[in-house]
Amino acid sequence: MLRITDPVRYQAGIDAMTRGCPSPKAMMSFLDAEISERVFLAVVRRGQGLPRILEWGSGLSTLYFARRLAEFGDFLWVTVEYDRGFFDQRVAPYLQLWSDVHVIRVDGPGDLARGLDGGLPARGLVAIVYDAGGLIPHERAQDRLVDLDDYVAAPARLGTSFDAVLVDGRKRRRCLIEASRLVTDDGVVMLHDAQRPYYHCAFGRYRQSRRIGNELWIGAKGSVDLARWLPPEVLAAPGELDDLKLRVRYLLAKYGELTVDGLAENGWISWLYQPDSVERAVAELARDSAVLWDSPTAPVALAEVPAGSS
Repeated sequence: MLRITDPVRYQAGIDAMTRGCPSPKAMMSFLDAEISERVFLAVVRRGQGLPRILEWGSGLSTLYFARRLAEFGDFLWVTVEYDRGFFDQRVAPYLQLWSDVHVIRVDGPGDLARGLDGGLPARGLVAIVYDAGGLIPHERAQDRLVDLDDYVAAPARLGTSFDAVLVDGRKRRRCLIEASRLVTDDGVVMLHDAQRPYYHCAFGRYRQSRRIGNELWIGAKGSVDLARWLPPEVLAAPGELDDLKLRVRYLLAKYGELTVDGLAENGWISWLYQPDSVERAVAELARDSAVLWDSPTAPVALAEVPAGSS
């Protein structure tokens, strides 16, 4: 069974990557990370063999979500990364702590095939890593011209389909098109930063699709009922305050109470990004008997936040 050989060091890697990140689970808004987790767990819970997940864009999501899935049993997680420097420094030291992991660094033709000489494993983590550098196409126009054809096409060479796909790297429009060929008929594809209009032309590849959360899109090429994957509060397209409420609820579960002084002491004020709304969010949570998410959290006690605090 898949396991992490040094859980303490692994958590340290997650903590390091979480600094400055909107969510402790993925490089996306807190709400979008919660939605992504819900979708991955839905794949696990439907019990149709070992779940197979594909991800373009390695990072915090790889480390956190893989560990979360391992709570339920074995799985196959394939992640494809274009920035080897980032991967080797921030991801690889902790990914290597898994009991079954394959890291394939692709520098030329044949490297991927040689790295999978024994075939794609049925379970474990597989990282396919290219060396295109730290691309920032919205800041450097020349970065848009970098050849990432192999990066986009690599998953199709693995000879398998996937139950869920997360597109959160480079060349996302092309990756969405590729994902439509690789996802199972009852699987789903998620796109992060879906507010960018130049990705939208790829949505037509999917029979069903919709915007969800803050910056997510979800699609399915088959007849799968998307409502089966998502809770009603997500489908209702909650606003920014709901994202804040989820962050506050996370901190309540973590610390048992909330005060502005405590948030500042633990470095969470900037993470909340709306400190002047904390009082309102805590008050709403205090009178709201509905549970926002069905993932387990510790019992919480609401502490009074001083009026006018920020």
